[in-house]
Amino acid sequence: MDRSTWRSAPFLRCRIIAAEYNDSLIPDYQKNPLIEALPPIWEKEQGLDMLQGYPDNQEAYRQCPPELRLHLVRNVMKFFEFIPRHMDLEQRIASMLRLGYAVRNPGLHGYYLDINKKK
Repeated sequence: MDRSTWRSAPFLRCRIIAAEYNDSLIPDYQKNPLIEALPPIWEKEQGLDMLQGYPDNQEAYRQCPPELRLHLVRNVMKFFEFIPRHMDLEQRIASMLRLGYAVRNPGLHGYYLDINKKK
């Protein structure tokens, strides 16, 4: 990891990453920097590629001594089978994030005035 991207903060160490803004096709999400900084909305195939994972399995592993195979068995923790419910859950979370950010658009006129009224 490049140490030049680390900045010291008063109480914590954090990595500062420059935001990449994506244009949104949905009119309610356009010109909202909070939403445009989020990753694009995934299609089903993208979700499948991003979430599904299988451990490395080689026939040679079967010939390893029991002490090593014990560690290789733990690779099963890398297994994740993507099912339609996962995509539904991802879409719901992405939608909730965007809807929450839509009403908190700092680019809207009067947004900062409303902050003081909510105290």
